[in-house]
Amino acid sequence: MPLSQVNNRFPRLKLEKPLNTRDLLNFIAERSTLSPADTIAVIYALQEALLYNLSLARPVRLEGIGLFRPSLKLDGSLRIRFKPDKQLLKALNENKGGLKQKITHRKNLGKSLSELEAQAD
Repeated sequence: MPLSQVNNRFPRLKLEKPLNTRDLLNFIAERSTLSPADTIAVIYALQEALLYNLSLARPVRLEGIGLFRPSLKLDGSLRIRFKPDKQLLKALNENKGGLKQKITHRKNLGKSLSELEAQAD
């Protein structure tokens, strides 16, 4: 059976458009004592800190967010791997109520590959 037939049955999230920088700045500013200008300065400083440390092959852990670490592809190019903080992932899984409406093929959650193959037949 072609993998594409099974792949079309996998549960997936229908993602919304990404949050842009301006909306993120406003979100943070509304929930903190920082102004949007202060927030953008922090974001740019964070970007510089990540670039500097990752370029030294030094992973960066942001408590409550996760671990960023550089890795090397076979062709020599670099990429950044991200591992979310366990508490962030746990909180997301506990608060997934709003996500249920955004899951395609929800009825297939928890099914095995062989069960999905049987559906495709």
